[in-house]
Amino acid sequence: MPRYDHPDDDIDADHDERYRRRARRYGDGLTEEEEEAEEKDREEGEAVARKKCRWPGILHIVAGVIGFGGNIVIPVLSLSGAAPGASAAVATIMFAILWGIPLLLGLVFSVFQILAGVMMLRRRMRGLVITGTILGCLPVSVGAVIGWAAAVWTFLVLSDPDVQDVFDRATKEG
Repeated sequence: MPRYDHPDDDIDADHDERYRRRARRYGDGLTEEEEEAEEKDREEGEAVARKKCRWPGILHIVAGVIGFGGNIVIPVLSLSGAAPGASAAVATIMFAILWGIPLLLGLVFSVFQILAGVMMLRRRMRGLVITGTILGCLPVSVGAVIGWAAAVWTFLVLSDPDVQDVFDRATKEG
């Protein structure tokens, strides 16, 4: 089917030029000027992504550390406040039933959230960032409250095309 050019087709000429440069990169190659322009685009995208990823990444690390610490402090406080007439065995069984699995999950999820924050700051492993963000929202740790704020912010940042390009480029580079 033939394509008919419309007079308004040059509205997004800059975008078309970038697209042509990328297409030629995989075809005949780029000229020196085009390579310089491509490098400049890459550096600008990296700077934008660095700024946008900084605070959500830090918020993930803070939420993960709070969740991890809370999941260690809560059992200590629970065991120290055991019922006065209860034996140590009953207290241990009650602790294992009521707190064991949620605390272990909270510790694991907090570690994932810390890793998500670190990878967000490095702009690497987008899948791990998404996984850590989702796990940080689950209500099994004290850091989940902050995790919700970090999750909303992270998903907004990860939906930005500049940030996506930086994560994709880091994946391709290894």
